[in-house]
Amino acid sequence: APGNESQIKGDAFETLKARINSSKGFNSYYEIQSWLKEHFNLEVSYTTVYYVCHHKLKSSSKVPRPSNPKKNPELVKDFKKKSEISHR
Repeated sequence: APGNESQIKGDAFETLKARINSSKGFNSYYEIQSWLKEHFNLEVSYTTVYYVCHHKLKSSSKVPRPSNPKKNPELVKDFKKKSEISHR
């Protein structure tokens, strides 16, 4: 919690920071919770994981939406060209 000393500190914090910044990363805050329990025997709440990741490590679990595999790249290109022209 913001007013208390962080439950994720020392080696756990540094290792988490390195993992978040690596190409492997995490898919969710729940995955981070499990990882902390497994590797550091830390049981921390979802809120704590979110706070540490979002506020202290300046990271986010947001990822771009998947693109439709059926979409036609040429149609997208044409749409973008026409959109730019109409907004000028």
